[in-house]
Amino acid sequence: MGEKSVPQAFAATVAARPDAVALRAGTGPHTSPLTWADYADRACRVAAGLSALGLRPGDRVALMLRNRPEFHVADMGVLLAGGTPVSIYNSSPPHRIAHVAGHAEARLAIVEEPFADRVQRARLLLPGLDTVLSVDSGGDLPFAALLDAAPVDLEAAAAAVGPEDLLTVIYTSGTTGDPKGVMLTHSNLTFAVDTYRTVLGRSLEGLRQVSFLPMAHIAERLATHYFHVCEGSDVTTCADLADLVPTMGAVQPEWFFSAPRLWEKLQRAIEAMVATDAARSEDFAAARALGWRAFLAERDAGGCDPGLAAEWAEARRRHVAPLLEKVGLGHVLIALTGAAPIARSTSEFFLSLGLPLSEVWGMSETSGLGTWSPHRIVPGTTGRPVPGVDIRLGAADEILLRGPCVFGGYLNDPDSTAEALDADGWLHTGDVGRFDAEGNLSIVDRLKDIIVPSSGHNVSPARLEARLRECPLVAQACVVGDGRPHVAALIVPHPELLDACDEPAFRSEIAAFVAALNDTLPPAERIIAFEILAEEWLPDSDVLTPTAKVKRRTVIRRYAAVIDALYARA
Repeated sequence: MGEKSVPQAFAATVAARPDAVALRAGTGPHTSPLTWADYADRACRVAAGLSALGLRPGDRVALMLRNRPEFHVADMGVLLAGGTPVSIYNSSPPHRIAHVAGHAEARLAIVEEPFADRVQRARLLLPGLDTVLSVDSGGDLPFAALLDAAPVDLEAAAAAVGPEDLLTVIYTSGTTGDPKGVMLTHSNLTFAVDTYRTVLGRSLEGLRQVSFLPMAHIAERLATHYFHVCEGSDVTTCADLADLVPTMGAVQPEWFFSAPRLWEKLQRAIEAMVATDAARSEDFAAARALGWRAFLAERDAGGCDPGLAAEWAEARRRHVAPLLEKVGLGHVLIALTGAAPIARSTSEFFLSLGLPLSEVWGMSETSGLGTWSPHRIVPGTTGRPVPGVDIRLGAADEILLRGPCVFGGYLNDPDSTAEALDADGWLHTGDVGRFDAEGNLSIVDRLKDIIVPSSGHNVSPARLEARLRECPLVAQACVVGDGRPHVAALIVPHPELLDACDEPAFRSEIAAFVAALNDTLPPAERIIAFEILAEEWLPDSDVLTPTAKVKRRTVIRRYAAVIDALYARA
């Protein structure tokens, strides 16, 4: 790429592809795509309009938008004005919005109408938030008013942004409550984009993508925003997850990233298509067997023999390709999963269909970069360390990482920064890893107390457990959900109430408390199922520390059957 900042890369893409389509809002008949020249004109007008509102270089702007072209225009407009965009999860309640926007010291916010009321309630706690612009309604000014400004000069505005300027702040959950702000520079992200391209061995120019995951998460922001502006891909936005599969079917993306949860759903959808027809199911199973043999031959033997290749090609054409087309995966050239571990069975399912699904590992603190091996996929691993990034295992096999992608620290949090980054520049990730004989990394555990459901969201179980203990019936709780479809909880009543555990009224009272608690939580943190344990947990035991903290790993091992049954019922 060569450019040292994201706006400079954007300017180069615009110059190279002015008339090519950059962005589409869905796939409806009234969709008006934006070319790169259109995109640049709007972003430059937004930059001028924001500057007229008083945005100064270095100021931070809160964004709360769904996946729509306006997000990309707003983000780039903030950058071209010299500011730093900070996305907030759209599921955030007002107090979480207030914390993130206040901690980031945002002076301006650009929001979408569905979130405007929550932002206005949060604003009561934000004296420094001067102006709220709404894409639809509900703010101080309409976002569209910015487009009336005369545009800034793209080349000059891009040149004014330096590689070590702050590109964004990604807020990631901590174990003790409030999210921490991961500061990423332009050089962090341009290195990440350049490195991914090097590993892949090709450009993403012109490839179709669908943007649907939260832009507050480093994975989606990297996949369909930073890659997009640096490489010149063709992005269709999907603002409503209910429209995702139809959108994918219409777009047929060529480069597709998702957290494991969607891959699991797509697997079940494909399996359901063939389950009702015994002959079709048999043909599909036979095709998968051929596909797995072909995958192993390509990976381990340097290629299929002509007979196997021809047999697999015909079986895939007849029994696999039509199914992939229906769910929008029929033209995928590059398939990635990350943000949470994927079940090996799901990985092998798609590989047996000829879809090159590879797992990537990275963190917000590493600009989403770490390990990836798309050309030698080993299910159950995240691949090898990418070029330019050093990874080793420290004490207790904690993964330590060092390289140009590593963040500069947590915003306004020197203590957490010192804990994460040592004097030699190694990031202590809190993840526990294991390397196989080929150097592929597997993530096997976490030192830090965070669980990641298959949606890819970071969830602090300690915070949820503390909220559950606010119920007068509950003595202890253990929140689970790592790699699972959703969050669940094991609940231990006070000792004097153990005899009442089986009474319907008792369970109903706890269920009502959980339901009320869920109303205050973002969707990814909501407790979808729970089990009441008619046992007493004692301090300094196999389930509690001497200070009555939950020994999560031990609890999960001890109650594995209970947890499995809980998810099966849910």
